[in-house]
Order: sequence, then C-alpha cells, then structure tokens
Amino acid sequence: MEEFSRDIPAPLVFIENLLRGLVFVLPFAMPLEVMSQSERRALWGFVLGTLVYFASWMALMYWPQSAWSSSPMGLLAPAYTPILWLCSLAALGERLFWGHFYRWWMYLLVCVGFLAAHITHASLVYARSV
Repeated sequence: MEEFSRDIPAPLVFIENLLRGLVFVLPFAMPLEVMSQSERRALWGFVLGTLVYFASWMALMYWPQSAWSSSPMGLLAPAYTPILWLCSLAALGERLFWGHFYRWWMYLLVCVGFLAAHITHASLVYARSV
C-alpha cells in the first residue's frame, strides 16, 4: 500500500479519495429496485462486473510474475474493470430516497471522475515500476 501511494500528487489523491467516498456512499441513498427486464440485466451486469474485477485482483495476487500481471493491461485491470459494475449500479440507482433533482447519470459522472483519477494513479505507479 505504501508503494502504491508513494510520489502520487496530493491533489490527485484528494480527488480520488473524495470521489471514491461518493461512489461507495451514494448507493446507500438509492433504492435499488429490480423489477423490469432492464433492471434485471443491470443486476446481472453488476454481478458479472464484480466477478471480472475480483478476477483481475486474483491474477495479480496469485500470478504476479505472469506476462498478464506485468503488462499495463494486467496491472491496471483492477483500476479500469470497475467501470463494468459501476455502470450497472448507476443503471440500477435511478433515484434517491429524497429529492427529485437526482438522475442516474449523475452517479455515472461521479463514477467516471473516480475512475479517471484511479486509472491515472495506477498508471503513475506502473510508469514508476518500469
């Protein structure tokens, strides 16, 4: 963990952590309803996306010296694969428990911002390691 945080610009760390907090807290304010066919597909997308994300970590932990784990695509996979389950979560969370201002794409914008910061952070770590 210390190696992952070394020499990362403070503004990037701040933005990444702020957006990470929003990404993980906002779903608790969303009633997640799975009634329609599109909502069921989104739920399956969430489950499959979570499995792909989990597999990307497993590859790095169990086969760290493999060609995949030492490539940019492999090392950065845990940073970019959350797009799969986060998009699905955005589709499931169509509203908040309160207020009428919220739209599902607002959560998606927060997710895209978080992923941009997270992928940038991981890319800096990768560039430092090669």
